[in-house]
Amino acid sequence: AIEYYEKAINVKPEIYGSYNALSDIYRSRNEFDKAINIARQGLQYYPKDSNLYTSLSWYYSLADRHQDAIIAAKSAITLAPEQYMAYTNLCRAYNDTKDYQLAIQTCNNALRINPGDGESYLYMARAYEFLKQTDKALENYKKAIEGLEKFTQATPDYSDGFYLLGNAYFSVGNDNAAITAYNRC
Repeated sequence: AIEYYEKAINVKPEIYGSYNALSDIYRSRNEFDKAINIARQGLQYYPKDSNLYTSLSWYYSLADRHQDAIIAAKSAITLAPEQYMAYTNLCRAYNDTKDYQLAIQTCNNALRINPGDGESYLYMARAYEFLKQTDKALENYKKAIEGLEKFTQATPDYSDGFYLLGNAYFSVGNDNAAITAYNRC
């Protein structure tokens, strides 16, 4: 698949879907620098595409390039302020840079757009945990579990959902459920 997507991009670089598909393949293989490069290449042809910026922010986070993740997520939000995932990725990046208050604020923005989103609740719970606000962290971890259970039921072939669900279960001390979710991942 990689070979054919690369050929497609080289022959006809205006095929939008090739950038998303190829960068996500690289992400799934933990080749984050390659995923970043393909998303950035796509942005050369589609500089106002919020989805590419949203994906790029995620890839930057996975590559431990948190400031770059913040910049990419903010670009996505500027281009499409009604899409929640850029806010969720920005929340994650703020946690990674230890700016927990901004993380909470940004996760709340994501949840206003997509109430019940388990991933946003997970990142908000982590921010509260880092701020030593245990009760709020636990409350948000429980909401994360609820949202991620629904998400994984709806998308059972998407491994990252089970990974996040495992993290949420682990955070509330439900080790057996965490192991089950990680095994599904």
